Amino acid sequence: MTINRLLIILFIAVVAVGCSKKTNETNEQVVSIGNKLSGTWVQKTSTIFYYDDYGNLLGAVSGLLVNLKLDSGLIQAYDVGYHQTLTGQYSVMTASRGNVLDMTVGGVTHYYDITVLNPPNLTLSETIGGLNNTSTVVLGGREIIYTKSVQQNIYTSSDAKN
Repeated sequence: MTINRLLIILFIAVVAVGCSKKTNETNEQVVSIGNKLSGTWVQKTSTIFYYDDYGNLLGAVSGLLVNLKLDSGLIQAYDVGYHQTLTGQYSVMTASRGNVLDMTVGGVTHYYDITVLNPPNLTLSETIGGLNNTSTVVLGGREIIYTKSVQQNIYTSSDAKN
């Protein structure tokens, strides 16, 4: 009976140590990404792609350009078209699909996949919608029904850390 208890205690200890190492690695990765994001990011392009239920591309349009200043969890977003600055907060989290920038600006939260982070280059991608979701958009003078949109934003920075 004593050996069984000892084996159970050893098993729990090994599992706990193994889990804490993974958690520490994830936390270190998130901190590293957060450090690389710090700086002023000038948006070069914003493209919104529209897809049907089968993943076929229906069309694409240019989105609004919004420059970002990220620093220690605080964000300033400058809408180039409307000449408006909004403030908010951001954080980085690791999801099953990769690293995600959780950004709340002007009371609206967005979850952007960080698809490229190699200062001075940054690409963020946000997917909205999915199966069994239908919305409409006018593309080229035609109203199109789509199920998913993906917005891809490409930035550059002169002061981001590598």
